[in-house]
Amino acid sequence: GETFEDAGTVLTCEEEDGVNIMSVSLLRMQNGDVGLFYLVRTTYTLMRMFLRRSSDGGRTWSDRVCCMKEGYYVVNNDRVEKLQSGRLIVPAAFHRGGHSSDKSHPIYFDGRAFVCFWYSDDDGETWHECFNTVYPTFTRTRTGLQEPGIVELKNGVLWGYARTDMMYQYEFFSTDAGMRWTDAQ
Repeated sequence: GETFEDAGTVLTCEEEDGVNIMSVSLLRMQNGDVGLFYLVRTTYTLMRMFLRRSSDGGRTWSDRVCCMKEGYYVVNNDRVEKLQSGRLIVPAAFHRGGHSSDKSHPIYFDGRAFVCFWYSDDDGETWHECFNTVYPTFTRTRTGLQEPGIVELKNGVLWGYARTDMMYQYEFFSTDAGMRWTDAQ
């Protein structure tokens, strides 16, 4: 780390058809590739995570693979996790958005997020949504559950956490590798 090459630009908004690229995570993949996970915000109601891979230390990158269905998902930097089993999990704060029912206001954005999880069991080739979603268990909130993350404990249980506007972090657990989660508490 004492010297660095000028590697140039890896991604641009124009190449990604987006208005912003953010929240990068780097992860060593099962086959040894470097996985570059990043969000692309296309509109105020569409933001998703993508994965590109490099087998030559970042000199060249594969075509992108989308990690989640259409929607507005926020994933913080360095939040993609690889479990001991090799499963990849992305915890995401999902925000509802779209058009107002009367069409007088073309776009709305709900700042109250809930947490959903996306996983891959084939080293990032295909992605699926986990069975359940973690909703805020409190009703008077402007933020819901934000900036989720997970940690795999030594016994294999997944501990999830999220920031709230309730003066506390909230936590939730999974005992089946992220498929089902407890309520936030």
